[in-house]
Amino acid sequence: MSIRAEERFTFVVAFLRDDGWAFHEYTPDEFMQMSYIPPFKIFFNVPVGGDRVVMSRNGSGAVALSRRRLTMMSELFARFRGGER
Repeated sequence: MSIRAEERFTFVVAFLRDDGWAFHEYTPDEFMQMSYIPPFKIFFNVPVGGDRVVMSRNGSGAVALSRRRLTMMSELFARFRGGER
């Protein structure tokens, strides 16, 4: 994670121009100025056809959605949008 060792990280953006590749390097602070946090995404698996099935997440790194977690995510994102740092 770059935030824990900023002095060791550089973000490099490469893009192709008419005369070849160009590379721009950014420090973590510079890169954060150009970054944003979109609203949280919630992924779901719904079986198509067949019976209603609850998919198992055993062995997965996924976090199960609950009303409490949905509320927490909504509140956190509202704080982000309100300018709290």
